[in-house]
Amino acid sequence: MSPPEAFFVRDGDRLLATELTRGPWSSTLQHGGPPAALLTTAIERCEPDPAGFMIARLTFEYLRPVPIGAFTLTTTVARAGQAAQRLEATLLHEDKPVLVARALRIRRAPLVLPSPRCPRHAAPRGPAGLEPWVFPLFRDSIGYHTGVEARIARGVWGKGATAAWLRLRQPLVAGEPTSPLAALVTLADAGNGVCPVLDPREYSFINPDMTIHVDRDPRGEWFALDSRATADGSAGIGLVQSELHDRDGELGRALQSLVVEPRRIEPGRIGG
Repeated sequence: MSPPEAFFVRDGDRLLATELTRGPWSSTLQHGGPPAALLTTAIERCEPDPAGFMIARLTFEYLRPVPIGAFTLTTTVARAGQAAQRLEATLLHEDKPVLVARALRIRRAPLVLPSPRCPRHAAPRGPAGLEPWVFPLFRDSIGYHTGVEARIARGVWGKGATAAWLRLRQPLVAGEPTSPLAALVTLADAGNGVCPVLDPREYSFINPDMTIHVDRDPRGEWFALDSRATADGSAGIGLVQSELHDRDGELGRALQSLVVEPRRIEPGRIGG
């Protein structure tokens, strides 16, 4: 079976999710990255003056599991200041909000700066010369893992901090260009999969949120997540921290809170 041509297909005012959006925890639910990228694109295009401002922060709140279905979205300008704008976008399924994004856009004002006191970290080695790698969390043959190309740059999956290069194999929306920021958001939500906090055969660790900070425009199609994950048993809460890179080096951070629970499926099965 050939994979779909994109993560979403536009149908008038609606966006139809394809199988490429499927996540690892359920065959009927999406991975968090693609729907978050839809809202990112809407915020990137939102007036006033989108070209004059850069998105510096994005916070996503997953209000409920996002099904593989049909969606509409709305955007709102909470405040449009001269130096900073605050915007919100909401993804709706059957007229119910499933995902909300809150963004900070900062005015673009180029200037000459001295040498940085804290130089950016260099990008991990690769992606050229690294072996292709597939996320092992997925049960279904088609899903997010087939829509994304991945290569491990440092570390061993499931054995601690790990860095991986990722890029989209297909556009976010069929027939439409995918911006570098939208691609980065689609991939940044995979920090939880690049560095699993615990054995996914025994625990689930779903992130109900994600926050991304960047201080420059992402460039290109390949992005690296240098991820580490922690969890505390006294609360059943975890945290994934991912340093974000393109080929030019460090460009920001992504944070994901985790709800950590024992797996409620038969032993040995991953995904579901």
